[in-house]
Amino acid sequence: MTQRRPALRNCWQSLILESYPPDARAFFGNRRSRFQNPVGAALDGQMEALLDALAGGDPASDSAALSDDWIKIRAVQGFDPSVALNFIPLLKQALRETLEPDLHQQNLRSELQDLEMRLDRLLLAAFDRYMEARETMYQIRIGEWRRSTYLARRMGAADPTEAPATGEET
Repeated sequence: MTQRRPALRNCWQSLILESYPPDARAFFGNRRSRFQNPVGAALDGQMEALLDALAGGDPASDSAALSDDWIKIRAVQGFDPSVALNFIPLLKQALRETLEPDLHQQNLRSELQDLEMRLDRLLLAAFDRYMEARETMYQIRIGEWRRSTYLARRMGAADPTEAPATGEET
């Protein structure tokens, strides 16, 4: 995997970017500045962290390599969980495509199976984090709605969608 890391990374990035519309795909894929393109920068950081963890060989470090930033971005973007977390199964696909020429070696095949099992466990951990991020987002929305309802009622509007009464009649 270490020898083919650049090819693996490029294949994986292409697969991930395909989940976006064409205009967003071009934007996220070309700019890496954290300020100009926070999504692309988060994607780069997540990819590097996961590849480093997998190359390290320590399954305990896999979950720590998951970036909460990347998962939160995917949660806020409104993707369904199956699409938001698809970057992990896409890594499995990229591994197979990139390592296919060398898969005839038995040792590499067992190593690939180990990596795929680690990625399966990582997907479950990512799902938990994704659901926590979505729950937090919905709690924030509920809190904002409650505050706006409270303020509207204090200002005299019975329905929070109505404008407060001004005292002038038309």
